[in-house]
Amino acid sequence: YLQPKYSTDSEEMVGAEALVRWHGKYGMIYPNEFISLFERNGFILHLDHYIFEQTCKQISRWIEEDKKCVKISVNLSQLNFEKTNFLDDYIFMIQKYKVPTEYIEFEITESAIYKDTQRIINFINRIHELGITCSVDDFGSGYSSLNRLKEIQADTLKIDGIFFKINDDENKRAYSIVRSIVEMAKNLNMKTVAEGVESREQVDLLKKMGCDLIQGYYFAKPMTVKDFEERYNKK
Repeated sequence: YLQPKYSTDSEEMVGAEALVRWHGKYGMIYPNEFISLFERNGFILHLDHYIFEQTCKQISRWIEEDKKCVKISVNLSQLNFEKTNFLDDYIFMIQKYKVPTEYIEFEITESAIYKDTQRIINFINRIHELGITCSVDDFGSGYSSLNRLKEIQADTLKIDGIFFKINDDENKRAYSIVRSIVEMAKNLNMKTVAEGVESREQVDLLKKMGCDLIQGYYFAKPMTVKDFEERYNKK
């Protein structure tokens, strides 16, 4: 599945995130029902690898068919960083499918940065040499460490959707935090993506704050690749 990312200024689709859905015997199973299990038994590494390869195949096909291409972000589980030279397998797939690195972004959680700072620093330095960008996912959800954020050279901060699932009494404080995150990111030469945005009011506030991208139900839910192509990838 792909969930579009929209430019806050132009409100046009400029990127997407590759997501996973499991179609089982009893219907669709969402990630929150199986990802934690896969992280415990190690299968998450195979899933990450599979999603990345499908993404490379898709981008390669769009290029061959002369369709519109945008940057696709792919999640990397923290377990990857416990494996020596894991990135070599991903580089092999990029080369195998001849994907221009400008269309690839890796997403890592802020908890991974907290636990494996030096490995993350080395990883980001290496992908930057290849022309690949990196975003910090779920920022503000729990493990935030401004000192570690100072040490790494990530390109984008994804502001956790928890800031936008609030009641009216919490709005002012939550948006003050979001505004501070956006300003901090700009000072660090990082872009910002707001996740979980569901209303016009939130879009307008984020636009005033200077947030760069929006990802959420207001603009588009996660959709199948076929639906994504029909909606966005016209020749």
